[in-house]
Amino acid sequence: MLVKRVRFFRDPWNVFDFLIVGVSLLTFIPQLSVSRSLRILRIFLLISFMPRLRFIVQSLLLSLPGIFGISILLAVVFYVFAVIATQTFGYDNPYTFGSLNRSLYSIFRIMTLDGCWTIVNKALKNHRYAYFFFIPFILFSSYIILNIFIAIIINSMREARLRSEEKARKAERDVKTHEDAQRSEHLRDELMKKLNEIDARIRGLE
Repeated sequence: MLVKRVRFFRDPWNVFDFLIVGVSLLTFIPQLSVSRSLRILRIFLLISFMPRLRFIVQSLLLSLPGIFGISILLAVVFYVFAVIATQTFGYDNPYTFGSLNRSLYSIFRIMTLDGCWTIVNKALKNHRYAYFFFIPFILFSSYIILNIFIAIIINSMREARLRSEEKARKAERDVKTHEDAQRSEHLRDELMKKLNEIDARIRGLE
């Protein structure tokens, strides 16, 4: 901060380091002694020192807008299926689909495939047509949405790699431009020196 001044905060990683170290320094204030447990956050400083981890974090940050959009779509699908499940299976299965909250939780368990077959089999005892409800939901939420998430993250990693390569090329161009400027300045100095020598010889001849 003493060297870069305001430019220090233009780098997001510098801001990240500043926040982590700042939180750890709060433990010196007696009133904020509870924040001692937050010192464990200093382990995240490893991210800023390891290029691979920085690349992964940058990729995840770039994927946040896409993940946010998919999450909204998934939330809408969850709500629609939960309402249908409550109205259809709630009377016969009050523990799993008796209310909207229980239906949302059961729908979430079905999406994660955690004990989903127990929930599905209970619903099938009284509703044979429940296949037409659960199979499309499992296909959409567990497989299609998962693949979309993976595609978004892979695309973000590709974009992060392209940005890193472009940044490296820009730095290389800047170095080359600086070297060319130094070379041109050196040639100009040499030329001026030769001209001064010629001018001195002409004066000597005169």
